Amino acid sequence: MNSDTFSFLFYAIVAVFSYSSWTTRAMDNLRVAFHWKQLDFNYPSEDERQEAIRRGVFVPENNLPLGLEVYGDRLFVTVPRWKSGVPASLTYIKLTDAMDSPKLNPYPNWEAHDLPESPVNGTAEIVSPFRIRADRCGRLWVLDTGSAGLLDEHKVYSPSQLLIYDLHNDALERRYEIPKDQMKDDSFFANIAVEDHDCQDTYAYLGDLGAPALVVYSLRENKSWQVNHHYFHIDPLAGDMNVSGINFQWTDGVFGLALSAADEDGFSTLYFHPMTSTNEFSVNTRYVRNATLSKDSFDKFKLLGNRGPNAQSSVSFLDQKSGVLFYALVNLNAIACWKTTNPSYTIQSQGRVYMSNVTMVFPNDIKVDANGNLWALSDKLPIFMYSKLNPDEINFRILTAPVAEAIRGTACDSKLVITDDISNRFNGMNSNSINEIQPSSTERNSVGISLILLSMLGLLLLLSSFSLINQISSIKNCVDLNISITQTVDHSGFHNKINWMLEFLPSDLVQLKKTEVQFALYIKIPSGMYVNPDEIDDLSRLTEYSIYIDGKVNVEAPEYTAKPHDVFIFLPEIRVDKLEVMLPVHLRYQQAKIGGGFGKVFLSKPSLLMFTAKNLFETCGKHQVMKAPCNAENIMKCSWSIISYNALFDDIEMLVPLGNVDHFPIVDLLLI
Repeated sequence: MNSDTFSFLFYAIVAVFSYSSWTTRAMDNLRVAFHWKQLDFNYPSEDERQEAIRRGVFVPENNLPLGLEVYGDRLFVTVPRWKSGVPASLTYIKLTDAMDSPKLNPYPNWEAHDLPESPVNGTAEIVSPFRIRADRCGRLWVLDTGSAGLLDEHKVYSPSQLLIYDLHNDALERRYEIPKDQMKDDSFFANIAVEDHDCQDTYAYLGDLGAPALVVYSLRENKSWQVNHHYFHIDPLAGDMNVSGINFQWTDGVFGLALSAADEDGFSTLYFHPMTSTNEFSVNTRYVRNATLSKDSFDKFKLLGNRGPNAQSSVSFLDQKSGVLFYALVNLNAIACWKTTNPSYTIQSQGRVYMSNVTMVFPNDIKVDANGNLWALSDKLPIFMYSKLNPDEINFRILTAPVAEAIRGTACDSKLVITDDISNRFNGMNSNSINEIQPSSTERNSVGISLILLSMLGLLLLLSSFSLINQISSIKNCVDLNISITQTVDHSGFHNKINWMLEFLPSDLVQLKKTEVQFALYIKIPSGMYVNPDEIDDLSRLTEYSIYIDGKVNVEAPEYTAKPHDVFIFLPEIRVDKLEVMLPVHLRYQQAKIGGGFGKVFLSKPSLLMFTAKNLFETCGKHQVMKAPCNAENIMKCSWSIISYNALFDDIEMLVPLGNVDHFPIVDLLLI
């Protein structure tokens, strides 16, 4: 082999096995920690809650969560006053709360959120903050817009202000109003970053997306100044947005703000971007923490690179321990990442952390807590603004995962950095480009070492050529599916219906259209529950899917003598983005106990199976394989792949009333 061939093979291996594409390397490891159909608040009593609703102080459908922060055992959530009927715009819940949809507690108390009937009659302590930040010194920084009713009757109660609370006693330490000469008519402060290397000499960076500008606040000096730069402005070609079928145009300037750990000199790197843009920028805080120096530091602001088409981003946050920058891609319903030690900021060097058109519709805030956990909030904001949220479905979610788990398998976790040079060489060779890359003088001087290394690589390639070809072939014939499943249960005493909704992305449908793939759901029915074969026969005749029960089912047996059984639901050909499946299940009577009470029956999540008879198509990555019936009519066993999916639900727990042993003798006596 000649050196060009070796180079091609080397870069091909790098590109195929180490290139961190969004569709093949993402793990989507975030889990839903909390979710709400509508927000509710923890009033002192139900009577007070009903009175607030009657007076219009609390209008449930007008409340939308937007910003979050985690400190200690509390998770803070902002609820901006977009419309009337928001009783508290800064709230918290306990991380130890076992409820999936806990009620929000006002922070620091109810009184802090009382608005006067008219702005001229006074002001409130907190009006309408969008985003907040807890620093390492135990303080909560609240960036308050000072106005309410942006989407209905707009009222300005105070200038935009910065509130600082002591999280140890929840006392308000400082209130700072942003001076009028540091704002414009279009000013709107929606995001904040806090540089807390020194607890006494802390700086806050306030993003004014309307001006657009950056306002820098010094805690020690208790004053602020405005920083201006062209990089804070929008890209006019990036203002078109599409979320959940809603098309809208925004012109939001500097928005994303994230700080690195401080260098030895005490200064950090501030990463920033306008929302109406797909570029990322940075500047050392040395050049913005000084009001005078900031005016003469135009060339100290750096363009890092571009995120790619439709990659407009709102918020961002940098995990200082791992050096990973996380950011929300609002047009793609995704969270992405970039490792700041990577010298290249390109599409190839970014990783997809989480993407879902169900659970991540419009990600609106991101944080990493002191324990290294990533938190993200999605809230369907464009639907709230331009349409109407469905109160019967989950609209707001908070997701989380340890950072190490969130970035596992992404470009941010890769040990091999794919630079533009490697990517360009591979692309050039693959396309037989006439623009050959000429070796530099350094490359010519090191040709001897290169030949030795290439010879060793060539020997390894020769020994593993067949394996390599097979692996590459496998990759070309694999599909990366992003299937989401939701679950609801219709309870009716001992007789219940489990409903699953399978949702496929458009990219899934494109891939499946080219293949002959069959899907099935596998459910392990526990002994405390059963599926009636006669009922299943009738159901199969009325639906597109068919159900097979593996084994005999005694519908009369109580729980303590019954055995578990397996149920397979064979799905029809997937040609639509949503498919509903229903399975009727029945609870068995359990053994009576002294005092009666309730027994519990647990049903685990179903497994999603995929099978192709031709063995020409499989999902990317390794999957467990199980032997199961080929279909409902053919009891022969086929090898099914167990594939992963986004489970937007938990295991089922059902309560079964138990008989009271103490009552049995009385019943026997009456029967005699």
